[in-house]
Amino acid sequence: MRVDEEKQAYVMLDIAPAILVYTPEELAARVRSVPSAKTLHIDIMDGKFVNNTTIGTAELQNLPADRQVEYHLMVSDPVGFIQALPGGKNRIFEVQLESVMEGDEGRIKKMVEAKGSKLAWVLNPPTPLSRLLPHLEGVHHVLLMTVNPGWAGQAYMGEVEEKMRQLRQLHPKLVIEIDGGVGPKTILHALKAGANRFAAASAVFGHKEPDKALKELERLQKD
Repeated sequence: MRVDEEKQAYVMLDIAPAILVYTPEELAARVRSVPSAKTLHIDIMDGKFVNNTTIGTAELQNLPADRQVEYHLMVSDPVGFIQALPGGKNRIFEVQLESVMEGDEGRIKKMVEAKGSKLAWVLNPPTPLSRLLPHLEGVHHVLLMTVNPGWAGQAYMGEVEEKMRQLRQLHPKLVIEIDGGVGPKTILHALKAGANRFAAASAVFGHKEPDKALKELERLQKD
């Protein structure tokens, strides 16, 4: 296959393996299983914001410093979790806007920046873009949920693609990540709608060789 044909046949993607686990042993095993991952997406749930409880801040103190980590905070008190989690230039705090009181967004951003880290806002499927749009200055990226948060393995909600299109039109250079039901087919749909970063759980860890599955997603064959 010639290089120009290969470029037409494949699309190179930014994929973050999404890790939803309950014990330190599971966490360590998942991290080891994807050595090529540039970014690790860690789901953190407190049993209040969503009806599920994962590993917490105590188990996340020693993640590899040389890897970029996204902390996806599906919690009712993001301030407490931001304070308790390790910061640094390779850490991104993904905060659900539904958990933040209106008017408190600036304080959250300053807290994250004080840790030397970056902020990303997260929006659930029912939440309108109007909740997000006034707060985009200085954020690393936006994460649009394509499932209702809480559990891995849910079906992709295609109706969120309209949000992707609108957000891409308004902000052509913004990094738009999606999370939920991410796999080869849904990635291509979301890519066309404007997404350019993908958190993948089952599509990576549902395979016997997660790192191989990750690499295949990163170099995805077009339809």
